[in-house]
Amino acid sequence: MTTARILNQAQAEAVYSAMCALNNVGGFCGDLTLSGGLRVQWLQSVTVRDGISGPREGYHNQAAFATAYGLNSDEWQSAVAAAAGGLTQTAIER
Repeated sequence: MTTARILNQAQAEAVYSAMCALNNVGGFCGDLTLSGGLRVQWLQSVTVRDGISGPREGYHNQAAFATAYGLNSDEWQSAVAAAAGGLTQTAIER
């Protein structure tokens, strides 16, 4: 059984790509607002919200977020690295 998620696959991929890009330049937190009132915030944990009082998802870290959205495959990581001009994901758990 697949669990319904707040973000669609394209949104999750874009958010995770932003997380990885920021990790590669020493970033450690972020706050993204997407269309429709969707918001993703991360520091050590990751929170996905659908509006102020709508549903929420919480993940212990970026790796847990990536796993929930199926973004840990080697194929996906290679595609992200190629799109980023060869940048690779650095340690995302501090």
